[in-house]
Amino acid sequence: MAPPATSTRYQILDHWRGLACLMVLAYHSTFYVAGATLDRQVKSGAASPSEILLWTTSRMWIGVPIFFVISGYCIAASVVSHQKHGEPAGRFFFKRLRRIYPPYWVFLAIAVPLIAAAEYWQPHSLDDGSRSIPAPWKLSAWQWLGSLTLTETWRYHLIGDGKLRVIGHIWTLCYEEQFYPVFPR
Repeated sequence: MAPPATSTRYQILDHWRGLACLMVLAYHSTFYVAGATLDRQVKSGAASPSEILLWTTSRMWIGVPIFFVISGYCIAASVVSHQKHGEPAGRFFFKRLRRIYPPYWVFLAIAVPLIAAAEYWQPHSLDDGSRSIPAPWKLSAWQWLGSLTLTETWRYHLIGDGKLRVIGHIWTLCYEEQFYPVFPR
C-alpha cells in the first residue's frame, strides 16, 4: 500500500480565511445599524444582550486584515514554491495579472452601464449618504485610468486629481495587485 500523498497546503489556513470571510460578512450585515449611539450604550453598560451582540459584530471588520495577512502568506509561499521549481518571478506575476484583470474588466463592462443607467433614470439612487457609487461621468480620465489599472489607491499622490474609484470595493483588488510586483523582488 502506497503512503498517502503529502500536501503543502495548510488546511488550517483555509479555516482561518473562512472565519475571516464570515467576520467581514457579519460586519457588513450590521454596517447601517451599528452607529455611535450603540457604541455609547455598550460602553456605558446600558446595552441589552442583543445590542452587545450587534456591537460585537460591528467590530468584525478585523476579518479584513486577518484575511490579507493570510493571503499575503499564501502568495509568498506560492512565489517561493514556483521559484523552487524554476519558474521566474515575472512569469508568476504575469499569471496572477491574467487571473485578476480580465475578469475585473468584464465585471466593469457589465457594471458600469448598469450604474450609468441607474444614475440616469434615478439620480442619486446609488448614494445612501454613507457610501455611494459615483456616476461614471463624474470620474476624470485619471480616475478612470486608476480604476482600470487598479492603481487608484495611490495614483492620485503622483498624478492627476483626487481619488475616486469607479466602485469603492475595488480597493481590495488594488492592494492585492500592488503586493504582486513588490514581493518577488
